[in-house]
Parts: sequence; C-alpha cells; structure tokens
Amino acid sequence: METICAQYIDERSKFEYTWRRFKEWVQDSLLFYPLLFMLAALLLVVITRNSDKYLIIQKNVPDWWYARSAIGVTLSSLVASSMLAFLAIVFSISLVALQLANQQYSPRVISIFERSNTTKIALSLFIGTFVYSFLLLIFILRTHYEEITIISLLAELLLVFACLIIFIVFMKSIMMMIRVTYTISIIADETRRAIDENLPPEKAYIDCQLTSFEKPDQVIRYTHPPRYPFSKRYEHGVLKALERGTLVQIARKNECVIRVLPRNGDYINQDDPVVEVYGANNLKPQDVLKAIYVDPERTVYQDPAYGVRMLVDIALQALSPAVNAPTTAHQVISRLTNLLNIIAKKPKHTGAYTDNSHQVRLLQPVLTWEDYIRLTFTEIQYYGKDDPQTRLSLAASFDYLLEEVPDMFRPPLEAQKEILLG
Repeated sequence: METICAQYIDERSKFEYTWRRFKEWVQDSLLFYPLLFMLAALLLVVITRNSDKYLIIQKNVPDWWYARSAIGVTLSSLVASSMLAFLAIVFSISLVALQLANQQYSPRVISIFERSNTTKIALSLFIGTFVYSFLLLIFILRTHYEEITIISLLAELLLVFACLIIFIVFMKSIMMMIRVTYTISIIADETRRAIDENLPPEKAYIDCQLTSFEKPDQVIRYTHPPRYPFSKRYEHGVLKALERGTLVQIARKNECVIRVLPRNGDYINQDDPVVEVYGANNLKPQDVLKAIYVDPERTVYQDPAYGVRMLVDIALQALSPAVNAPTTAHQVISRLTNLLNIIAKKPKHTGAYTDNSHQVRLLQPVLTWEDYIRLTFTEIQYYGKDDPQTRLSLAASFDYLLEEVPDMFRPPLEAQKEILLG
C-alpha cells in the first residue's frame, strides 16, 4: 500500500459547497438582483400607500403633508419614463464595455463584466424605481381622493436620487474595468482567493494509505443529470466544479473509492466516462453525477489554473502586432510571478480526499507544478521572445522565483530560463 497525503473533508463541507454554489449562481445570474429589487419596490409601494391612507383620515395633519393627486400622477409618469431611458443608457454602455474588453484583452475576460455587482445593482435599482413609479401611478389613478400625502412622493424622490448616485458609481466602475491594470488586478485577486480555497494549509492534510488500483469495479458515464438548486444542468461542457463533500460521503457509505477522471476545465461529452469506482459496483450514477457540475464556460471557483489562463491570454493579446503593448505583458508577468510563488509555498496537492476514518475516498487529477510553469511561461516566451521588455520581465521573474521557491520546484524554472537565454 502507498502512503499519500490527502485533504480532510468533513460533513460540513457539503453545506459549504451549497453556500458557495449559491454565491456562484448569484454572481452568474442576471435575474437575482432585479427580482429582489422588484419585490422590494412592491413592498415599498404597499407600505407608503398605506401610510398615505392612514394620514389622510387623521385630523390636525399640517397642510404641507398634502399634495394634489395630479402632481403625483405627473411625477410618477415622468420618473417611470426616465427610468426606461436610464436602463437603455446602462445597457448600451455595458455592451460597449464588453466589446472593448473582447477586442483588447480576451473573450474570457468578459465574465468580469458579467459578474460585476455594480452593474447588476445599477440595473436592478433602475428597474425597481420604474416598478415603484408605475405601481404608484396605478394606485393614485385608482384613488378617489383629490389629495394625497407626500410620503409616497418622498420615497419616489429618494429613489431617483439613489439612481443618480448609483449611475455615477456605475460609470466610475465601467471606466475602471476597461483599464487593463484594473482588469489584471481583479483576475489576479480572484485567482489568489481560489488558490487559498483549493490549496489549503498543511494542517488540512492527513497521511493516508492508498491501495493500488487495477481494474475499476464500476465506471460511471456522463449523462444529463436532473436539475439541482442554483445550478443549471448541461448535456456537455467543461468540468466546472465538484461537490467533494457529497462524493466523499457517497464513497464512505459504500466503503469504496471514487476516482474522478477529468480535471477541472476538461471538456466532457455526453456518455464520456467521468468516474471510476473501486471497491463497489452498486453506486447510483445519478447520485454521483449530482455532485459533478458541467458548464459551457470555465470559472476560477475550483480552477485556479483558469485565472492563470486568463492572465496569459491578456499578455498574448498585448504582445500581438495588432495591439503591441509590452507594458501590459510586463504587468501580467508580475502578477503571474506572485501567483506561482504562492502556489510553490503551499503543500503539494495530490487530489486525494479523505474522511474522518483516514481512508482515501475521493481522487481527482490536479495540475502539477510543472503544469503551472508550462501554462504560465511557454506561450509568453514564444510570442514575446523578440520584445526586449518582455525578455527582461521573464528573466526577472525566473530569478525571483529561483530565489524564493523550494529546491524541488527549481528544475522546471531552470529549464524555462535556459529557453529564454538560448
């Protein structure tokens, strides 16, 4: 039997994955925030209209609390039409920003704009204000009072001022996101968080015994699994994430080992083998497939290498003759160097996961240090070999990493440095 360093997964991990999946769904969804703001607008109009009705029947209310119904109709109509114009402006600006990002950086960078909370909140606030004004207009037209109190109108004016403020914030956010330095920083920060989440500290690992594998007892092929909360199911796509806690529990319950065949980011077709089972042959495929998330596009969620891929793509785009921006490539190389330094100082990730019985229950292929080095430097070296600034940046990166990383990680770096100097 072979000794392997496995990451400990407890039962609470299942709930952590559910919460993380919900957060990912919120970030990817364009409906969550608008629906939330629409419901809030409905609730607000009910509260303000009931407050108006209560004050109207009261005595000794100052005159300045009242306004003509005609004023309410005019104001609500004006705000509702203005919000539609604001929505058109925000939508147009967002499309222009997406087009610029696609041309200047990389098509993969577009996800940053799609997942921007500022853009979603701006759109949602405009929609919520429109819904509030439209419903308030209906309520005023249906009332039999010639006068109304100003509570509803004050709430409407406050929403308008909030829209003006969020529009300024939105414009600032868009101007920041189309700046390449800001985009690089966002990707690097998100990749750094993914590295910390997927490559935990040494205390998260346990030495376990791993039985040698020969022939699997069961092979599970990918089929279109049923829908699951906060996750759309696709018939084919890339492996986005695994619910490792669920897979470990299934393996523990059946006293077996589950081996996932594709890595995060690998493409999966219908009927492709995705899981091998050792020690049992009666696992229900749908139970296992529920914990495997396939999506048309990769994310950094459980795949830090995708963050590295996006940064490398930005550098390659900058080094192309059409763009010719070596300073951008230099900034990318600096961020990549920092990320590699972080990965090198993490415990070696084997892709093995265990439960509290200290038996390996789940295996998944992971990228090695050599894979990360090839992914980071091979293409940048090839396309930037004739640019002096890029060569200097690569040389400085290699020198820094050779000083910082442990001795066992130096050979791939030395090989890349020889290619650069040769």
